Amino acid sequence: MNRIPDALESYRKDLAIAEELSAADPKNEQYRGDIAYALIRVSDMLARLGDFPSALMGYRKFISLRA
Repeated sequence: MNRIPDALESYRKDLAIAEELSAADPKNEQYRGDIAYALIRVSDMLARLGDFPSALMGYRKFISLRA
């Protein structure tokens, strides 16, 4: 539907929720996976909007989280 700004906002909200849940239960691997997924999607949307430096930071966070 090409509503990239709306998708970005939605993925950022998802990321915030996942980070909050993970902070409350840091041993929960599902929350870490949710954070990783949200980071990828946020970064993808930033790249589609042409914000490559921010997208790259998100991808690097993802790699760090999954390492």
